[in-house]
Amino acid sequence: MGLRAPIEGRGLTREGAAEPPPYDRADTVAWYRGGPQPGSPGAAVLVGHVDTDRAPAVFYELGGLKRGETVSVDRADGSTAEFTVDDVTVFGKDHFDAGRVYGPHTAGRAELRLITCGGDYDRARRQYSANVVVSAAEKKRMARIVADVPVHDVIVGDGEGQVPLKKVRTTLLKLPRVLPGAQVTVVNDRLRALGDLMSNMPIPKGPMPKGMRMPKGPLRPRK
Repeated sequence: MGLRAPIEGRGLTREGAAEPPPYDRADTVAWYRGGPQPGSPGAAVLVGHVDTDRAPAVFYELGGLKRGETVSVDRADGSTAEFTVDDVTVFGKDHFDAGRVYGPHTAGRAELRLITCGGDYDRARRQYSANVVVSAAEKKRMARIVADVPVHDVIVGDGEGQVPLKKVRTTLLKLPRVLPGAQVTVVNDRLRALGDLMSNMPIPKGPMPKGMRMPKGPLRPRK
């Protein structure tokens, strides 16, 4: 995307969705401050507008990201968290899976969600029918949490580089077993503790932005 944008902390809308920046700051990305910071264990959520009534906005090209691309987030402590894109999915607002969108896919792993509007645009209601969700993971952080343990990413789906659901068990059984029993127990306990910590952290409950409408004014032609 070649994008650099400021990030501001936001909360939830009245409907329980992650709150995006106001339309007068459509070039800004919002971080859901009720969740983990980017680079910390869990799924950090960043949301932004796809467009306004007059021009493309900060996440206009988000749907064009590809699996394997890198997303970097500058942290408040001066460090940079680098994530690798795992998946780009469109979730219809009528069938929105909040747990899958906002929750971590792997316990203890530092993950990132980039979310914007997508799908069809309803001119009468002035809102989109879906959300575009980019899922990414910071693999270096996982390596620090489970040191000397090989980490394999298995993305379930029917797309390129993904494993169909019916083949997941076979795929996992084919992975090499390199840990002795005692080390398996230690690693499981460590990940379980991190999972328990993250389970107490609230996550948004709905799509972004549920019920929000673009500001009144002439609509720009849609491409």
